[in-house]
Amino acid sequence: MSTGQPAHRWIEGSPRLHAVTWHEGRPRTVLLVHGANQHARYWDRLVPLLLEYRVAALDLRGCGQSEWAPPGGYSLDGYVEDIARGVEACGGPEGVAIVAHSMGALAGMAYAARHAGRLWAAAFIDIDPCPPARQAERLHAAGQRPARVLATAEEVRGLIDRLTPGLPPEAVAMLAAEGYVAAEGGYVQRMDQRTLAEFPEVDNRPLLPSINMPALVVRGTQSTVSTLEAATEAAALIPRGRLALVDGDHQVHVQRPEVLAAALLPFLQDAAPR
Repeated sequence: MSTGQPAHRWIEGSPRLHAVTWHEGRPRTVLLVHGANQHARYWDRLVPLLLEYRVAALDLRGCGQSEWAPPGGYSLDGYVEDIARGVEACGGPEGVAIVAHSMGALAGMAYAARHAGRLWAAAFIDIDPCPPARQAERLHAAGQRPARVLATAEEVRGLIDRLTPGLPPEAVAMLAAEGYVAAEGGYVQRMDQRTLAEFPEVDNRPLLPSINMPALVVRGTQSTVSTLEAATEAAALIPRGRLALVDGDHQVHVQRPEVLAAALLPFLQDAAPR
């Protein structure tokens, strides 16, 4: 599924963050930032296609192996701070390129607007810069419910397979092992439910003109989360923005990484500092 097991690293602070890295020794770094209800290892299938780069993937606060935030700690500013700490911990003298998905892309847009000097490129995957209120409302409702307990590891794998159909069995097994932990009565997701209950409502459109590095706005052509109109507007508002339409849905980075890489790699090559 990937180019071997990643190295784990911890980013001290509050909350303490977890990241994984691959391809040590490459001259330039790409930092991958996941979306809501996911974690760093959702990028594993893309990593082998980024062999030219040192790759780091961050667990945002409350997700994966990172520590949980206190009540009220899952704001857009909190996630921007996570990205800032990830860039500082994992980046080199040139900074990094960030590749961010969904909720992570919302935070990535805000980080790119505020800290342009630390990035040589940014890619925002399948999210409207101003998501409709119904998306936050759905996540808020999910976050109010108790964490779901699945009785067996087989049920965990079955749920992942239903949510992200078409993955090879080894990918499903890895996501189950990395994303769930044993609990009383079975297995629960390795995630704070408050990341959903406190999901921020965001309008990043005023920030986009301040993103002054090369930026790629990616939309899956079968996505039910982002719209073509919003993606086109976002790419136009970013001074050095461009739009890429890729054949896939919202989970294109997991289900069809080769399709995403076909758009991402030429962009990164063009944007890389000379």
